[in-house]
Amino acid sequence: MVKIGNFSSFEVDTTFVIDRVGNKKYALAVAESLNIPAKNVIQHYNKNYFLDVTFVIGKDFNNYLKR
Repeated sequence: MVKIGNFSSFEVDTTFVIDRVGNKKYALAVAESLNIPAKNVIQHYNKNYFLDVTFVIGKDFNNYLKR
């Protein structure tokens, strides 16, 4: 299931991906597919979330729309 919603703040400067299951390879694959640098992948495991990754769009989103 995919859920779309707002992050806890609208003041996010940098787009990033969060690993939610403790297996960073999924988050890295999402980041790579969107041309997001691996340094923008963080881990924050939460067993109460039923998802693998969270994608947070920052104010720099235009950097990732260019192909």
